[in-house]
Amino acid sequence: MNFKAAARSWSIVQSFALAGCAAADAPRSDFPPDASQVDVLERDGGIDDASASDADSERHRGPRADAGVGEESTVEDMWAGPAMTCARVNRSGVVTTKCWGDNRAGQLGRGEASATSVETFVPQAILMDDGSQVVAVRNTIDYATQKVRTCIVLRDKTLKCWGSRWDSIDPLAGVVTAPPDVPLLAGVEDVRMGEGFLCARLESSNVACWGANQDGQLGLGTRDYSLHELPAEIPNFTADEIALSNSLACGRKGGEVSCWGGWGSNSSFGSSPTKVADLHGVTQIRGGGDAVCALASDSTIWCWTADGAMSHLLDPTEAEPQRLLENVAEFDMGSKATSIFLRMKDGTVRFRGAANNAAIVTSTVEGIVDPIRVVLGQSHQCAIMSDETVRCWGANVFGQLAVDPKLLKQSSLSVKVHL
Repeated sequence: MNFKAAARSWSIVQSFALAGCAAADAPRSDFPPDASQVDVLERDGGIDDASASDADSERHRGPRADAGVGEESTVEDMWAGPAMTCARVNRSGVVTTKCWGDNRAGQLGRGEASATSVETFVPQAILMDDGSQVVAVRNTIDYATQKVRTCIVLRDKTLKCWGSRWDSIDPLAGVVTAPPDVPLLAGVEDVRMGEGFLCARLESSNVACWGANQDGQLGLGTRDYSLHELPAEIPNFTADEIALSNSLACGRKGGEVSCWGGWGSNSSFGSSPTKVADLHGVTQIRGGGDAVCALASDSTIWCWTADGAMSHLLDPTEAEPQRLLENVAEFDMGSKATSIFLRMKDGTVRFRGAANNAAIVTSTVEGIVDPIRVVLGQSHQCAIMSDETVRCWGANVFGQLAVDPKLLKQSSLSVKVHL
């Protein structure tokens, strides 16, 4: 979640950029730490016996990267923040919601804030009465103010949030480290997070936003420099789905998309929902990094930024450098990054480095075949597999792969997470 940031570069590719590892007593300017501080440990291994052939096992010989030991659990759902992961886990009929990764602002909901030296890579339950009630977990880091927030939506459609305080200059002062007893909002279907602001879609299909509003990102028709700590509904606007990038909020109603907010004068959208021109037949929208993307009825993907720059995603070949990316069944985007997961109509899955055509990189991940669900953080990804287990890959600086960061800083191969 940014209050006075300059316009961001549309071409920055963040999907596998590592966040640095700061010591517990590092100066506050190192929160979040700079990527240049990372001592990357690329590790061979990570495909366990169940998913590797003999040839694969030989080719990837070396230390196993599987996380944890003990009885297996089934995973019902999963979510990722920039440097954390959460899963709703069923072990012999007992359902809990466990999180692991970065916890410096108490965002894992364990009742305490922990430095990276603490074993936050071990999945532990959110401190609440009944973790089975969690239906969504959202988390974000505001890189301008260095504040961190986590929100959960419960089955009774209440919303609870914790982490850095709105009224504190210091992002780690007086943090709330577990879900509060009193909900922030009722009647919530979903919540999404940008930099410095959040929006929730309600049962009524109305949209309520709160946080910073200097660029009109709350959709209220005004701009101001006050922090709106309580949600306020956008007048005369409803949506079937919402998506937020760092600075831009969008809502889909039927096949049409409207957006609001953006970086001040660099934004082509105002402080009230404004229709995205020439975009129709949209079936799905997602936001990540500085982009919002839409899946159109012709199975292609459009992406745009706050300045209104819009383009089809391409899937070029040497013979057809302008070939469109087509036959997409569904997609998702990474938190704080423009990486994209694509499930194609033929059942295959692909991962794209950026939601633009400056770095056209699509690939597969070894061991990830027909996953039930994929979630993407800023520099790590996780998948629920067909056997209801979890595999993660990418950066592990904060233990977001559920492996001790002292042993593994990054893995290009998927790591099995034991929950």
